Amino acid sequence: MENPSHHGYRLGDTLGRGSTGPIVAATDEHGNEFAIKALRPELATDHDLVTRLMRECAVLARVRNPNLVAVHDCVVDGDFVGIVRDRVTGTSLRAHLREAGTLLPAEIARIGAGIATALAALHNVGVLHLDLRPENILLDEEKTPRVTGFGLFALIAASAGGHAVPITRRAQYSAPELITEQPANSGSDLYALGIVLYELCCGVVPFGGGTDYAVMRHQVQSAPRRPPGVPDLLWAVVDGLLAKDPAARIGPAANVAELLDGMVGELVNAPCATQLTSPPESTPIDPTPPPQSGPRPMPSPDSGTYFGDVPVGGAVPKPRRRRVVLLSAAALLVAIGVFAGWALSGAGSGSAQSSPASTQTATALPPVNQTDTPTTTTVAPMTTAPNLVGEPLAKAQDTLPSSIKVTYVDTIDASESDNTVVAQDPAAGQALNGAMKLTVARQPVTVYLDSLPTLSGENGGWQSGNTGEIAGKTYTDSLVGGLYGCNDGPQYVEYNLAKGYRQLVITAGFSDDSPDSSVPGSLEIFTDGVQVSTTTLAYGKPYPITVDLSGVLRLKIAWQAVEQPGHCVDTDQLVLGSAALLGLPGEVPSDTPTPTN
Repeated sequence: MENPSHHGYRLGDTLGRGSTGPIVAATDEHGNEFAIKALRPELATDHDLVTRLMRECAVLARVRNPNLVAVHDCVVDGDFVGIVRDRVTGTSLRAHLREAGTLLPAEIARIGAGIATALAALHNVGVLHLDLRPENILLDEEKTPRVTGFGLFALIAASAGGHAVPITRRAQYSAPELITEQPANSGSDLYALGIVLYELCCGVVPFGGGTDYAVMRHQVQSAPRRPPGVPDLLWAVVDGLLAKDPAARIGPAANVAELLDGMVGELVNAPCATQLTSPPESTPIDPTPPPQSGPRPMPSPDSGTYFGDVPVGGAVPKPRRRRVVLLSAAALLVAIGVFAGWALSGAGSGSAQSSPASTQTATALPPVNQTDTPTTTTVAPMTTAPNLVGEPLAKAQDTLPSSIKVTYVDTIDASESDNTVVAQDPAAGQALNGAMKLTVARQPVTVYLDSLPTLSGENGGWQSGNTGEIAGKTYTDSLVGGLYGCNDGPQYVEYNLAKGYRQLVITAGFSDDSPDSSVPGSLEIFTDGVQVSTTTLAYGKPYPITVDLSGVLRLKIAWQAVEQPGHCVDTDQLVLGSAALLGLPGEVPSDTPTPTN
């Protein structure tokens, strides 16, 4: 069957599906490739929505920016309605984050700058995105962020047909003013950008988990805590974007883009932050909302606005321009304070309405005075180390003032709850001297050795995926190797670990069904060519072995029979019971088969 055509576009395969309908490949009569965002039938038959879509499509088609997926046309053909846009070859930011776990701070700043640049282009023509999340950010083949999905959510929310997508579907990225049914504004998109940057830092959103309504409550009533390992510069921006009051957020988007782009060089050597499975416990704040007079107002089809705080075709008011100079990290932090000052004074919010003053103090950046000099509060310095061992990391972070430079060391410790402080330096009661090292327990990712390919050595080879029995106990995921000959030298195998693991944990011994129980064996383990463990094995006994693999590229395991005068061993079976590699989230190689938690 020939593929259908609509107004000169021939449709191809379905590329994906979104909340408003499928995304379909398309080509025009000249062979140019596009992607068409088609509307679901109940949306495509909403006359008011389609009328507004055609009117606003002319606005969207005017917006051109390297960080936007450009809109070229809108097609209405019977019950088929779609938005024609660039077809981007690459992946989504969601897929990239899922594969990487967390991103390097410099990459986060670069991607964030691109997203903010795209938002600035939209805001300058009066368009709000209102659906910014990793699924709506594409990375092309050159890893350039391209924002898509803009405008459509706002149109649907404002349509007379009442086809609004529930806000609970986007609760994790929704600004407090949207949840409390206040007018949307350009700061609503900047708040969503802050959530996205937070997620790129540590792998989770700041208010994830629980029900959608619990997330919505936290968006309004809680301030996020800083994930461990996020650099000061990057956290200052994220924190400033997540201010509860739109007027207190750093902005407008063009300034945020300039700020993030300027710190890429400063962050180039910064390592990835800790990958989390759940965010640090948030801080409750005064939830007093702005007064409400009813549901969030929606613009009428003839209002001349595009569900935002600036008229179509208008320009977002720009603040007094200040150039970010890359002198040092301190200079960038001062620049962040300056941008916060613009937002607090209302110069750069782009909002036609002034929001009531926020009661939040936990996340807003320090206000600045008329001379752009940050205000400060004198706090007595902490000189003696408090006792933080046994405390949750979030509580320990709250205990230490920001003037203390904290270094975090992750350690595998299944006996403690995840993100619990298990050691500190200096110890409690000792002089602090402005710095603290916290060792934090992490629950390991477990990868069984029999799932990894071997780099076969001479005479080496395992039987993998076996169940072994040592001294009457059964061990799954075991490796079994033959032990035979008189003096044939050791057998061995090697594994490429790529510095992705912290520990090797095994129980070694002879299989209970070995035919010769009189000859002992020798098991040796090498890391990067250095012998780190030697164990002499006797029949009928298990031997627990733990080896530190921190920073290890290559693991070698060698075994042989211990020579006995006049005696040759006859194919005994050496068992490495439940041989497991333990690693930390974000460090275990992404292509490792079947990891378990």
